[in-house]
Amino acid sequence: MSSLASDLPGPVGAPSGPTEGESIVVTPQADAAASIVVNPDPVAPEPVASTGEVILALESPWYIKNFDPSIKGCPPITNTGTAVSASLADQAIATGASNGVTIVKR
Repeated sequence: MSSLASDLPGPVGAPSGPTEGESIVVTPQADAAASIVVNPDPVAPEPVASTGEVILALESPWYIKNFDPSIKGCPPITNTGTAVSASLADQAIATGASNGVTIVKR
């Protein structure tokens, strides 16, 4: 309980409006849109390879989300897939294998 003095003019009386009568009942419609609350989280679209690229993805171990093969011009490879130049794909896979990471082409 607060020990501060209230700035209200005194005690609040009982409600003076009608307390009985019609009530409103809201029922969901069959053609209503689904609630946002139950929708799943949005997911990023799958990566798409352009001409001269392949999609590489981490397969194992499951707890690694990103792997940087430290190859000039090769981006870090994610577990969801990354577009990599076809000329660097085999080298990135070999680098991953030498570090205990399985990388697959999609």
